Amino acid sequence: MSEAARIVDRPVAAAILRATLELGYTPLQARIIAGRLSEADLAKLPELLNLQLSGLTPPDLLPDIDIASECIVSAIKQGLPILLISDFDAAI
Repeated sequence: MSEAARIVDRPVAAAILRATLELGYTPLQARIIAGRLSEADLAKLPELLNLQLSGLTPPDLLPDIDIASECIVSAIKQGLPILLISDFDAAI
């Protein structure tokens, strides 16, 4: 039987919240970001919020990218559906 989902109320980094609001993020976006980052991340905020493709981790540096690639190719060849779920700090 699967484990029930649980909601974790993350603490809000006040300085991150203020900075993201000043950068023009909506209150909801700012709250989500401030719940994910800590005050120690304030100096790196522009880098962490880089929305350019150049800001992404190169694919060859992603853990298990070879396994994921093989699964996607196999699914395409078999005509199977592909579902992508992403969260930068997701852990199994």
